[in-house]
Amino acid sequence: MTDAEIRKLIDDTLNNLPCVTIPNVYWGACDLTYYPDWGQRYNRGIAVVIPFFKMMTLKDHTEDGFALLEMTTYRYRLEVSNALTKAFTEAGIDFDIPLVFKDHEIVYHAQISAKDIAVHAGLGWIGKNDLLITPEYGPRVSLVGLVLNCDELIPGTPVTESRCGECDACVHACPFKNFTGREWAPGRPREERVNYVRCSEMRGRARKVLGRKMACGKCIVSCPVGAPAEQ
Repeated sequence: MTDAEIRKLIDDTLNNLPCVTIPNVYWGACDLTYYPDWGQRYNRGIAVVIPFFKMMTLKDHTEDGFALLEMTTYRYRLEVSNALTKAFTEAGIDFDIPLVFKDHEIVYHAQISAKDIAVHAGLGWIGKNDLLITPEYGPRVSLVGLVLNCDELIPGTPVTESRCGECDACVHACPFKNFTGREWAPGRPREERVNYVRCSEMRGRARKVLGRKMACGKCIVSCPVGAPAEQ
């Protein structure tokens, strides 16, 4: 398939999902040579960016409201994954959707990070909250990451530096004080920016009250990038 043909296949799939309509969903591609473990089998990565249905800020943030955002975007990710699986299988494209593992609900990690794919595709940078920051929506997005073989698909230009600058909004907004305030740079470990173990432990303590893990999200809704303008 040509670059134009596979782009049309992906665009048509995302714009005609069988169960839901996701406004403003978009995607980008990267060259996987930066990740040898996967790049030996697949030569392209794709990150699909799913904007939240509500661009929530700290002013209108509630735990219940953010939990609804999380549940909705989870359903959207499944819809996107299922639709692209069907499209790529029917087109005869060799692909995989790497799994995300969790260890005792404490440390979450992926075989290959959708955030990294997005950064290498030029869709954004990693913020001080260790989340993808998109120019359009900030971190108010959810991601689906895929890997595939398609030499013809032209990759984007990687983002190689943070654009957070002096902004520490997410650092100050975290109720658990889990962020160090250090800026991201390619190749720097995520542990320099955030204590994931403490974050998950603190959120998990609310399970007895809520019947589920706490949906905090303040590190997301506090980000000024992509925040709706005040009326």
